Amino acid sequence: LPRRVAGPLSPQPRPSDTQPARGRVGLFVGCTGAAMNANAVAAARTAIAAFGYEVVEPAGQGCCGAMHAHGGEPAEARRRREGNAAVFQTAGVEAIVVVGTACAAELGPLTDSHEITVREITDWLLARDRTEWPDVARLDYRVAVHTPCSQRNHLRQPEATRQLLAAIPGLELLEIDGNARCCGAAGMQVLLYPDQAEQLREPKLDSIERLAPDVVVSANVGCASHLAAGAKLTVRQPVELLAESIAAASR
Repeated sequence: LPRRVAGPLSPQPRPSDTQPARGRVGLFVGCTGAAMNANAVAAARTAIAAFGYEVVEPAGQGCCGAMHAHGGEPAEARRRREGNAAVFQTAGVEAIVVVGTACAAELGPLTDSHEITVREITDWLLARDRTEWPDVARLDYRVAVHTPCSQRNHLRQPEATRQLLAAIPGLELLEIDGNARCCGAAGMQVLLYPDQAEQLREPKLDSIERLAPDVVVSANVGCASHLAAGAKLTVRQPVELLAESIAAASR
């Protein structure tokens, strides 16, 4: 099974002391940021700053509302989504960049209702012009790519992770069998129906074991945690590999 590889280095909150920022973006951390997604959040800070943008994490942001939506509480989900909209609008950012596909899918309606651009971090990075890209270093990893349902079906960006990782020289991208099927996390399913969640996860873990990658990547924190718990392996978000590559190139 995959061995643990080095995580992202320290975040860079500002793009440069000598060059003006290309823009000002808000980083959505969500309720899982510190507890379950800290490395990915740090990597997002590093990557956004390396692309030349100021990173803003406004106080007052909170849960995106996805778990409430999954739990049959649409009004509460909407209230939380609207609360986050107000916080980021007050911060004066040009876009909300979200670390995690499920949160990005839940906050996505703000793009139309409040004219706030909401982008999942992988998608935001892919939208940058090539002239904005920092130098990246070679990473010699065999990477098993997991595509979350939220990325495939809600955001409709099934190739985003592969496209981002393809920009890093040296990576060998591997396909997990049954990638179009749910891993079992499925919002609250992993909490409410753990036996079913484990059954759905098992074929993916079998495929990962056969592939014997150096690292597994998933753009969804729930999927990453569920897969990691099943085989005691490290699952990273794609932005973590990009941040590692950027840091290596700057040394």
